[in-house]
Amino acid sequence: MNSLLVNSNLKYSKLFINGSKSESNRLLILKSLYKNLSIINISDCDDTNFLENALKKRSSFIDIGHAGTAMRFLTSLFSIQAKSPKTISGSLRMKQRPIKILVDSLRSIGADIDYLENDGYPPLSINPSIIRGREIHIDSSVSSQYISSLLLIAPKINGGLKINLTGKETSIPYIKMTVNLLEQIGVEVVSKKNYIHVKELNSISSKEIIVESDWSSASYFYSIVAMAPIGYKISLNGFKKDSIQGDSRVKTIYESFGVKTTFLNNKIVLVTGAGSGIGRSTAMRLDQEGATLIIADINKDQLNETKNMLTNESSSAMVLDISDLEQTQACFKTIKKEYKTLDALINVAGILRFDNSHEVKIEDWNKILNVNLTGTFFMCNFALPMLLESKGNIVNVSSTAALGSHAWTAAYSASKGGISAFSKTLAVEYGIKGLNVNCVCPASINTPMTKNPSLPKDIDTRLLKKIMPVDGVNRSPDDIASTIAFLASEDALHINGIDLRVDGGLLT
Repeated sequence: MNSLLVNSNLKYSKLFINGSKSESNRLLILKSLYKNLSIINISDCDDTNFLENALKKRSSFIDIGHAGTAMRFLTSLFSIQAKSPKTISGSLRMKQRPIKILVDSLRSIGADIDYLENDGYPPLSINPSIIRGREIHIDSSVSSQYISSLLLIAPKINGGLKINLTGKETSIPYIKMTVNLLEQIGVEVVSKKNYIHVKELNSISSKEIIVESDWSSASYFYSIVAMAPIGYKISLNGFKKDSIQGDSRVKTIYESFGVKTTFLNNKIVLVTGAGSGIGRSTAMRLDQEGATLIIADINKDQLNETKNMLTNESSSAMVLDISDLEQTQACFKTIKKEYKTLDALINVAGILRFDNSHEVKIEDWNKILNVNLTGTFFMCNFALPMLLESKGNIVNVSSTAALGSHAWTAAYSASKGGISAFSKTLAVEYGIKGLNVNCVCPASINTPMTKNPSLPKDIDTRLLKKIMPVDGVNRSPDDIASTIAFLASEDALHINGIDLRVDGGLLT
């Protein structure tokens, strides 16, 4: 996915940053050892490209250019994998970079490696050999890549490998990253101070790993937000709150500059009314923040349009009339079966009709209350058991019509007032069990529901001011989606039972 260029006139930008180079390089080595490992979102940097191309070559001569990581990782890999002599060389600068510590460690367990020019430096000739040693002592004060290089091949050594670290360890986060990736594919690793024991693992079941986006690249965008006017937002896709990348500390560092980071990675979120308007914008926002979405709407065509906009392949769509009890029951049976859990419910689906109150038809009254209020009740009712387990969030879209007096919206105002009261009841009842329930109350927003509304004849136009923001501008659904995303995130942990107005000062 291509990134959007940041424009200082924008309030919100969505970007996708390529996968971490460090993770990608380690996973490429593991993939060469375990063929049924799949890698998604691999880095496209030169280092990774050099390594990937080298692994594909059947040639006896490998030129890795300036790619130092490739030199170190391939030295260990070819030591246990080469079936014929391999020569690894590189640029003039690469031939000046020491590799003796790694070569000595590999030789100590049986590797057959010769220097072709200067002792202790590339290029190297690596000959087929039988690895017999199971324990290595290595100086860890020079380069963590030497250690990572050994760790990556360790599970393919008969009996595994014990690595004793001498000297003060350097770049510890990168060693931890390597261990973490080994554990992700099923390798047993015992780590103690100055000692790492990697157990043998001959094969793994089919495994897919998504490479986290690169945190060092993210730092540039943190700087942009720090220097931008208050309220500016950028959504960066593919990042994890519990990242194994050392550079993920950027999110903590930039807090001093007023930049706040919100995560929704790996969250399962159900969004109703996702076919258009606020529901669609909310789905897009949560998708960009890494959530797995279940989107629902009564309009199949519009729902499919939204689904095609999502980047997360694990997300799904279902046609749903939330006012229909049987359909709602079936919806949650499917969610339990396919997703097992639910972290957040976003109730956006709703309908609006303008009428003089004395002219409201009973069938219109019932329909609006059935969809807006009863439908919200159905969704919450069936979602509660799963949300209580996950200690998740419910965000219900109410309206300023629930808090103020909006002419010609008797049924709509009643339904939204009911949603606000209902939400507060849930917040009090279940807040003690770790579930947060909040309402977002927008003023007039530029959505299909408010576009070209059919107003009663002979209206008093003075009353229109009571449903318009102070500046008279109908804002984009994106402005509501950002608020919903916040309330659905862990950043809103201590917010419960509120009506959060997003109204441009309408009710101030």
